[in-house]
Amino acid sequence: FSIDAIANPKPFDFKNMGDGINSQWEEYLPSVSADGKLFVITRRGPHQNNVISEDFYQSEYLNGKWTKDGKGDIDGDGIADSEDKEPRKAEKKNSGSKEDDLARIAEKKDSIDFGTLGTADEENKDDLKNIKGIGPFLEQKLNALGIYTYEQISNMTPDLEDQVNEAIEFFPGRIKRDNWVKQAKDLK
Repeated sequence: FSIDAIANPKPFDFKNMGDGINSQWEEYLPSVSADGKLFVITRRGPHQNNVISEDFYQSEYLNGKWTKDGKGDIDGDGIADSEDKEPRKAEKKNSGSKEDDLARIAEKKDSIDFGTLGTADEENKDDLKNIKGIGPFLEQKLNALGIYTYEQISNMTPDLEDQVNEAIEFFPGRIKRDNWVKQAKDLK
């Protein structure tokens, strides 16, 4: 294909798609969804603190034009978010109280292989917050599950990482990505 394309180039004319898509910055790799309603482009330009970086931007085709600012119409009211008088609002997940969350997690103890992890209790507890990625509430969740020590975390197998991750209702794969096992081994 490439040899033929170089030998027989096809003329094409770049067109500005309007400010809903194009900006003053370098843009490339455009993509349009099969239904023609979503346009995604890679843009290289200054972002946070004027650092040059690269990111994806999207624009939705609404009411005969492409939406601005790459925000589309998240709330689905037919008005582009950049022009919406009542734009999308984050809805807080209503999962009950902290105590309810901890009680629900404690009920999952039986799903964890403590034969491999080892057992511990409140009296021999380590400060798990020294592990990057574990804050106060996550430490409470781990404690509710029966995990109190660096030793227990350092004993996690990949399967146990997934089981604990699910039991504490944490972001999928986060324990592995934050490398808790290695951190715990370094801390014990």
